[in-house]
Amino acid sequence: MLDLKQICPNQKRSKKNFILLENKGFTLIELLLGVSISGILVLSLYFIFNYSVKTSKIGEEKEEFLLNGRYAIEYMKREIRNGEEIISSDKINGFNKKYKNNFGFVIKVKRDQGYKYVSYYLEKGSIRRIVSINTASKYPYIGSFEGHNRIVGNISSIEGSRVDFKNNKIVLNFLMNGEWNNNMEFKTEIFMRCPTDY
Repeated sequence: MLDLKQICPNQKRSKKNFILLENKGFTLIELLLGVSISGILVLSLYFIFNYSVKTSKIGEEKEEFLLNGRYAIEYMKREIRNGEEIISSDKINGFNKKYKNNFGFVIKVKRDQGYKYVSYYLEKGSIRRIVSINTASKYPYIGSFEGHNRIVGNISSIEGSRVDFKNNKIVLNFLMNGEWNNNMEFKTEIFMRCPTDY
């Protein structure tokens, strides 16, 4: 027969160790320290994630501004260069009164029959394009302008845009703003190759 004392010679000691292990646990200080460290790690991860999302949105908005701003500049340049004549907006009766934030010029473009007149103005944060088709008189009638197509949005100002008829150039300058980015300025000078009427 087996002797239990030989298998477990330190039976009392084993029982004592078992009791010590049974009473072992976390103290209140250890628990608070663990929760604090976990909280710091979670907050750090949240701030890193939030920063990454914000940086991504800023980059996307900046890219969109660059594409839209360049598109608007190139679109307007192309129409100005294809014009038969550049007319001062002062020559068209009531134009500056109706379209207060205009660029100061109207482009006369040859069509199959007659001419069309194109201009741009700022309204509610967008640059808009208007067209008048006129065959009868030298200057279009203010009520004949229609279309009001939106060229680009998020425009806060066109200040600095002007027509310099003496030096035959048009300066286009507009400021774009958005939710995430500061203002982004687009500026170009276009030399008028066609005749002017001012």
